[in-house]
Amino acid sequence: MDAGEDCISGLPDELLHAILVRLGSTRAAVRTGVLSRRWRHVWASLPELVLEERVDAPPPPASFLDTVDAALAACDAPALERLSIALRAEYGGGVLAGRIEPWLRFASERVVGALFLYVPPRILPFFEPEVDGEEAAVLELPASGGVTGMDLSLGGPWRLRPPSSGLFGKLTHLAILLPAWKAASSHPSVWKTRQLEIVASRLEKLSVSNAIDEARISALKLAELSWSNAAYDPRCHQFDDVGHRLRLLELGQSSTVASLMQQFDEVDELKLGISIPQKHTCLPSCPCRLEQSHRIDAISLNSLEEVEITSYTSSHEVLEFVE
Repeated sequence: MDAGEDCISGLPDELLHAILVRLGSTRAAVRTGVLSRRWRHVWASLPELVLEERVDAPPPPASFLDTVDAALAACDAPALERLSIALRAEYGGGVLAGRIEPWLRFASERVVGALFLYVPPRILPFFEPEVDGEEAAVLELPASGGVTGMDLSLGGPWRLRPPSSGLFGKLTHLAILLPAWKAASSHPSVWKTRQLEIVASRLEKLSVSNAIDEARISALKLAELSWSNAAYDPRCHQFDDVGHRLRLLELGQSSTVASLMQQFDEVDELKLGISIPQKHTCLPSCPCRLEQSHRIDAISLNSLEEVEITSYTSSHEVLEFVE
């Protein structure tokens, strides 16, 4: 073998892709390209793009946005099985919605698998409080017929607008985390109005972790539902055309247990986060203060086989099971 012979360049693209994907990030794949002349552009056709900025990355934060733009522009793979973009905390929500929207449009056209996007929450100095009634920018979420899993953690002060037309026909997993900014000075726990409407025939897992004023959910194959840190009001939160049996129902507020459990006939696994405060800490109009939120007459646990209690902080004398 000659000293200058490049044997690596003779490997098939499929094998090169398998090697570069296992490096865990697109940045590492690009750096590894120096090993071979042909490797230098092979990364652009990888089936996965992982653009995640490390905490110890030397470039200033602003340059990483350009890196993401350049990587997406150079990508020539017709379909991506995974697209992951994560910004580090220094951004503090200082990214404009107009900078994020092209990334989402790219994902809607190319991704046929999982989409993960993390934008850190907005950081406000102690001496610069948020202005009440401040109009949030609109972030358009385009429809995608290929995305099967979507995890969006959006820390910017945005309102997420779903598409007016088109479908997420293959979506089976959805998790969207939006910040809950204060919107009124009359009470510290009043959140900005948010509306959620989901129509996804293949959606199997749904997680709601922030307060939502109105919701309408249609998901025939829904099998796992997590409703945590958000009050449930059957008058405003409606489940239309959903399955009546769940594999998992996880509830993070004791006030939502009764009313939300009544939406389903059977639940294989139930996880409850129950907290009984000494006094009410919310407004009188809060759904958790409604009488029907505490009724459990129509709930039967006659098939219960196992109970596990964790993080129990009271005394054993006040714990009572009713047969």
